[in-house]
Amino acid sequence: MLPRGASFHLVAGRLGPNLGPIPLEFDARDQSGAIRLQCLSASRFLTRSEPHLYGLVGCYWFPMALLQPPQSTNARDAILENARRLCEDAQLLCDAGRYASCALLQIFCFEELGKYYLAGRGITYTPNWHRVKQEAALCLAAGRALDKLHEEKCRSMGWDYWSNDSDADAFDHWFLEDGADDVNAALRKVSSWLNQTRKGMLEKFRLIAAYVDISDNAPGKQLLPGVTYSYKSVDLPLVASAFDFIRDAFDCLNNESDLRAADLFRTEIGTREATD
Repeated sequence: MLPRGASFHLVAGRLGPNLGPIPLEFDARDQSGAIRLQCLSASRFLTRSEPHLYGLVGCYWFPMALLQPPQSTNARDAILENARRLCEDAQLLCDAGRYASCALLQIFCFEELGKYYLAGRGITYTPNWHRVKQEAALCLAAGRALDKLHEEKCRSMGWDYWSNDSDADAFDHWFLEDGADDVNAALRKVSSWLNQTRKGMLEKFRLIAAYVDISDNAPGKQLLPGVTYSYKSVDLPLVASAFDFIRDAFDCLNNESDLRAADLFRTEIGTREATD
């Protein structure tokens, strides 16, 4: 863990393909010892598909919470309570085999979790608000997956990351030099859902689960060419995966380290367009 009052210097990677390394100074008097993981995470994991590294300025110091004051705790608590209600009701519907109705409540739960998270960073509305909230909830799940990987790797190697500098350096070296495959494997499922959500998948499933649309432009006809989906297409594997992400999102909200990883994940993907 970084001693309070200490400062350290770190040279970030590239901010983009045409910009050189940017030196950064951090003062630990105003930051927690977890700053090491934040910096490390920004430098490699979140840009796994890029040939260059993005600078930490773009990841750690970009949180949109700086744009406006966070919402009050009491107001946000009501959002989180509603998210729990939706999750519990969705589980009852799942147990009864009512998978489409379950999925509908799961998507509402995603949105409430995303809303709760974003409100804590001062974001209460943006264009495409439904989709933005859905993406934010999946970023929470991704943050939990990233921090879980860190915990599991340190446990398996006997590394005390926060208290032993040599152990922390060993993890940093593994993460930067050899960890890409493990990171990609840990995030493959949630990244796939996130990419599809950015292209409107959850929003289409919300409409499919709630309505019967017989028009030529029905959402159920827009997912795959030549295939028409209806509420009957929603099955147990789909809602089981959604429950996994919901559980991880709730866990993330209860862990500061997970939340920092989610912040890094969200700010990186927020600068990129969805691709096929």
